[in-house]
Amino acid sequence: MINCKIIIAEDHPIVRQGLKLIIETIDDWQVAGEANDGIELLDLLRRITPDVVVMDLAMPRMQGFEALEEIRRHNPTIRTIVLSGNLHGENIRRAIKNGASGLVCKSSWGSELIAAINSVRKGGVYLSEGIAGVDQNTTLLDLLAWEDARTHLSHREIQVLTLIADGYSNRQIAGMMGISIRTVEKHRSNMMEKTGCRNAVELTRYAIKNGYAAIT
Repeated sequence: MINCKIIIAEDHPIVRQGLKLIIETIDDWQVAGEANDGIELLDLLRRITPDVVVMDLAMPRMQGFEALEEIRRHNPTIRTIVLSGNLHGENIRRAIKNGASGLVCKSSWGSELIAAINSVRKGGVYLSEGIAGVDQNTTLLDLLAWEDARTHLSHREIQVLTLIADGYSNRQIAGMMGISIRTVEKHRSNMMEKTGCRNAVELTRYAIKNGYAAIT
């Protein structure tokens, strides 16, 4: 008996084949359809009502973001998992806002995809461990809040934040960027107000969590 019907939307046939093999290792799961792009996916959804859609973001003709929005508008009971190699920044924000229930990095193991499907089909959410800043207690609202904060940082503030995370002082940053120490202090103050950080240590943690700096 089939307890979970899944549609895969991915424009690379060999990737689709691999996803199908992973999914169908579960006895009562079935890949009920495959789509090469967003338009094919929406056409499939007129004929098949799956429990879960596993989809890429970067597809020809209609990309994943637009397809997500259409699914949310016309098939709100269908749970969607975004499977992508580019889950950061604005892509995360748009995928969540357009209705994604799960975000899984393409670099993940097959077991993580199975865990994601299990979670979303039961009404939960799933966030891949490969997404910067995500841990087991993270929610979609947490992630969206972090992305909102990212979009409010100016280009100059991001430059200063990166240098703070690298351990440079205000004087050193001023010299490297060709600006006054007072301007650096103003950027630092603005970032602390926007992010809720209280000092350089917390700004550094914020930079690492949000992908502005690497863990060393």
